[in-house]
Amino acid sequence: MNPRVVGALAALGVLVVGGIGFAYSRRMISSPFAPPPLVSGESVLLLGDSLGVGMSQHLANALAPAGVHLDAEAHVGWNAKQVRKAYEADASMVGDAVVISLGSNDAAMMDPSVEAEDVAALVATARARGAKRVVWIVAPNFARSPPPPPATSAKQAAFRALMEAQTVEVMEPSDEVVAMIGGDGIHLPPNGYAAFGQQVAAWLLS
Repeated sequence: MNPRVVGALAALGVLVVGGIGFAYSRRMISSPFAPPPLVSGESVLLLGDSLGVGMSQHLANALAPAGVHLDAEAHVGWNAKQVRKAYEADASMVGDAVVISLGSNDAAMMDPSVEAEDVAALVATARARGAKRVVWIVAPNFARSPPPPPATSAKQAAFRALMEAQTVEVMEPSDEVVAMIGGDGIHLPPNGYAAFGQQVAAWLLS
């Protein structure tokens, strides 16, 4: 593809990977500069819950052509405290970018004071271990329509505020991904996880 076309698409929020364009949205929280894209030889550490489990292989496949390696520590049902415990216990878990896939389980059982401590510790550990980018990927169910009941929406908003307070990158799911949410109102089908993984890769490589 013509480099000028690639540049124009990037300005519009479209990353071209292997001739295919992936749309993405970029929103920085309290950051004075744009983070550098990942390049060949760098790595990504994915930390998270079942959404991380579902997308991990798709994300790895999307990053591989760019020479970027993925390691993942994601488990069904995990919340911020469980991820923090595993992360702090293993100093070998490092990445040039750390991607945090959390929120659904935290919003379901949240104690704001405890959650704030766990979230802050996760981000602090990532930065202490040399991550040049820390990204929170917003769970698609945070953006679904119709929205969840008011009590759940309020907890989701509270968790979002905790993440944004850490001055991390915030990646919103695309409308395409949100539209694929399954019958449980949270998880995605295989093609939804594939689309979500590609969106995350597009974000990290841009």
